[in-house]
Amino acid sequence: MYRALMAVIASVSGLNVAQQELARAFDASQSTVLWFINAYTVALAALLMPIGAVGDRWGRKPVLLTGLVLFGIATLGGGLAPSATFMIVTRVLAGVGAAMIMPVTLSVITSSFPDDERSQAIGIWSGVAGGGGLIGMFASAALVDLVSWRWLFALPFALIAGAFITSVRSVPNSREDSKDPFDLGGSLLSMVGVGALVFAIHEGPEHGWTDLLTLVALVGGVIATIGFVGWELRQRAPLFDVRIFVDRRLASGSLSLLFHFGVLAGIFIVLFPFFQGVLGWSAVRSTLALLPMALVMMVASALAPRLVKRLGMRASMLAGIGVAAVGLVVMASSVSVVGGYVSVLPGMLVIGLGMGLTMTPSTEAITRSLPTEKQGVASALNDSTREFGSALGVALLGALLSSGYRGAITPHLSAFPDSIADIARGGIATALGVAPQAGQQAQQLISAAQNAFVEGWARSMWVGVAAMGLLFVYVFVRGPRQGLERAVRRGGQVLSSGEVGVDGPRVVVPLKSESAPTDETWDCVVVGTWDCVVVGGGAAGLSAALTLGRARLHTLVVDSAAQSNRVAAGIGGLLGYDGRPPAELYRAGWEELAAYPTVTVRRGTVVAGSVGNGTFALQLDDGSRVSARRVLLATGVDYVPPDLPGVTERWGRSVFHCPFCHAWELRDRPLGVLEGDVDRALLLQRWSDDVTLFANGSFDLGPEEIGRLEEAGVAVDKRVIRELRGPGTSLEAVVFIDGTHRRCEGLLVPASLQQRSDLAAQLGINSAELGLGPLTVDPMYRTNVAGVFAAGDLGLHFAPSVASAIAAGSTAAKAVVHDLVTDAAVLEPATAS
Repeated sequence: MYRALMAVIASVSGLNVAQQELARAFDASQSTVLWFINAYTVALAALLMPIGAVGDRWGRKPVLLTGLVLFGIATLGGGLAPSATFMIVTRVLAGVGAAMIMPVTLSVITSSFPDDERSQAIGIWSGVAGGGGLIGMFASAALVDLVSWRWLFALPFALIAGAFITSVRSVPNSREDSKDPFDLGGSLLSMVGVGALVFAIHEGPEHGWTDLLTLVALVGGVIATIGFVGWELRQRAPLFDVRIFVDRRLASGSLSLLFHFGVLAGIFIVLFPFFQGVLGWSAVRSTLALLPMALVMMVASALAPRLVKRLGMRASMLAGIGVAAVGLVVMASSVSVVGGYVSVLPGMLVIGLGMGLTMTPSTEAITRSLPTEKQGVASALNDSTREFGSALGVALLGALLSSGYRGAITPHLSAFPDSIADIARGGIATALGVAPQAGQQAQQLISAAQNAFVEGWARSMWVGVAAMGLLFVYVFVRGPRQGLERAVRRGGQVLSSGEVGVDGPRVVVPLKSESAPTDETWDCVVVGTWDCVVVGGGAAGLSAALTLGRARLHTLVVDSAAQSNRVAAGIGGLLGYDGRPPAELYRAGWEELAAYPTVTVRRGTVVAGSVGNGTFALQLDDGSRVSARRVLLATGVDYVPPDLPGVTERWGRSVFHCPFCHAWELRDRPLGVLEGDVDRALLLQRWSDDVTLFANGSFDLGPEEIGRLEEAGVAVDKRVIRELRGPGTSLEAVVFIDGTHRRCEGLLVPASLQQRSDLAAQLGINSAELGLGPLTVDPMYRTNVAGVFAAGDLGLHFAPSVASAIAAGSTAAKAVVHDLVTDAAVLEPATAS
């Protein structure tokens, strides 16, 4: 996996160091050389999501192996390319192969490694992805200097060959079961939109924006993009749910990465020809010249989380964008032929600082805007945004460089023969290559080409400055908001950077939440008392918050994003959301709560609580403290499945505890019940005629019970189970201790319930002695502690489900409102905001 990923990443950066050699080898213009680089990136960016979805549905291993073969053939063809056209074709094919490799490598890792090893595996994946670019540049530079540019393709080919051999032997096949059809329309529209827009942006500065081909590509790309958005909004199972962009953090984070990687790719396109063509440096020396910028970027990225904690996500992003823009101004203003490396070094360092400060919070904005079960979408969006940004940056800034160079050198070519002038006009590399034919005017041609290149560079950098300016304005207006405005007490006076309503001794912070909870910490202690703090942002907690918001009670929801059903493929039996991923329900809940100004949702965990003076004091995991007149516990419970190899990775998918929630998706397949009773086995026959009761060595059924099972056609298997077997989250068979197996594609297992939080115990709440509900509650979900309510799985005594939790949350919230209205000691009108 890691060798394949390194080959993909190295191929992105490898050709940058050989621009001059490629131009001379194929007698190619600067525009054509840019297509050598961009053809790969465009194909990769356009196909990342569609092919990732194909691998998830139809098998990751076949897609990976096909991609490795295609990438290897295309890489070999690139090394042997006889013409510029052939080279571009091989780069497109390599991009297609890379798109089959890159997302599948991460999918295979996340689906193959157990939970306790997955984080380390993903960390290594990220490190290889980051280091592959540097390794590719240094290895390519050495090969260019010591051998030939054709050997650039040797390293990726060797890595791919080794990866193919290892993958055939070691990589397991896995896929996700889905009843929904593949989004072919969305895939085609996304590919057309990306390809056409990048083509138009590349060709516009070269041939003019009114050129027919440019206009056709631009209009076609815009139409395809609009069509993609409209198409995805109508799909039950879209390739990419564009509605997630309503979240400010995800939208601003994605746009920030798009702009930054575009500018960064454009800078790299410019720097290597400057070092090699203007300064006359070798490929290795040119690559070493980039290290100061890379080092500053790495240090800034490491410091960025501290800045986010101190200033907040939006302020940190704005600071980084502003610094990067200043760096571009410095570079555009100071670059010169005479100044050499010193004229660009300050700008490089400042740009590296700004980009390092911005990329970390931008990536964090994307990942934190989506719940845990949607981190795969966040990763795909993050990768696609970077690749698409790089493609746009190479196309736009590279094309501006080419057109600026051509416009600047043309007036100086009148003294040269047309044969020399036409070649020199193509780019600095071809100008330097044809200079010896100019005889005594050779140095004049070289000087003109170098100065023209610098002038074109400056023009492209000023466009980068404008792009950063637009990004700065967008993030300033639409960037992430603070999770809670500041409320600071100084000398007995309450000061705030936001709106704070003061009602006697009470300070209320009425804030409208984002469409999803935020992880940003409060940068001071909030004084005052909430009407109700809802602990837990699952189905019960969000339902309760909705009712409380409609009653205009100031409500704080503290969500740890640890819903017990977060691993499930879909919600079963919930009207309006039947079969849809749990994340969709929670996102809809967050978006609806955003309409209620008295409700604030934030990410965190309540770690301690106490009762005193008629209010509850709660402490969060970040050290902040809040007080509340009422507390509604909706922390839920953890369902602890039996300790059997193969259960954990399939939990909520093909291994489940509730047939009403999950059996429908597995209907008419061989199903089983683990160590269950007769009634559970007979119940499972509602969904399949092929049901087996797996006794797992502990068989204590009487003759009457066995007779009922036999009469119903339920098989009984007494053998001891060794493990469950199947690709990814799918189950294929139950394997016994003797090595034999029995076909089974869905297994109903017993699960013990465990409270997720000890907060109830800290508050002195009694646990239930009977039933499934861990806490004792009355019909209105009141606990034995006055002012504390428990809803959701904490307070349900029969058949916990999302539908039941929603109903319980609403009922408990109504009881909270009733308590506050009838309690004269705390009766206060809600502050309008």
